[in-house]
Amino acid sequence: MKATLVLRGGTHRFAGGLVVRPGARVLGWGTIIGPVTNQGLVRANSANGPLRFENAVNNQGVLRVGTAGSLELPGGLNNTGTHVTGRPAAPQLSVQPLAGAGRFAFLAEAGVDYHVVSRPTLAAGSWTAAQTIDGRGSAEQVPFSLTGDQRFFRVEVLP
Repeated sequence: MKATLVLRGGTHRFAGGLVVRPGARVLGWGTIIGPVTNQGLVRANSANGPLRFENAVNNQGVLRVGTAGSLELPGGLNNTGTHVTGRPAAPQLSVQPLAGAGRFAFLAEAGVDYHVVSRPTLAAGSWTAAQTIDGRGSAEQVPFSLTGDQRFFRVEVLP
C-alpha cells in the first residue's frame, strides 16, 4: 500500500525530516519546512500556489512540475532522480482482441496519473469512468468485454 500526502496550502513542519518512500506521493501546494528525501513522487500541480521547500531536497525519485504548478527550492536540490516539467504526452495505445474479450495496453509514465473513460458510441453519449491508473513506468493493461456496448475508450492524462 502506498501513501499520498495532499497539501492544500499552509506551512507544514517536519522537524525530523520528511521521507517520501518508493510508491508514495506528495501532491499539491504549500510550504514544507524540514529536510526532504524523495524516493517516490513529489508533484507540484496546482495553480493555487507553489510547492515550496524551505530546506534541502534530496531527490532520488520523481520530482514533477505540472502545467499548472510551480516549485520553489530555496533550500537547494540534490537531484539523483528524475526532474520533469510540463504535461506528459498522451500515451500510445495497443489493442489486443481475445475470444469474447479484449484489452488495450499503454505505457504509463512514472509519476503520472491516468483516467480511463469509455462510451457506447464514438459520436455521442457521455463518457463513463472506467478506472484511474497510477503510472509506474510500466505497461498497463485495461481489459474490456467485446459483448458489452461500451467499446470506445479514452485515456486522459490527469493534471
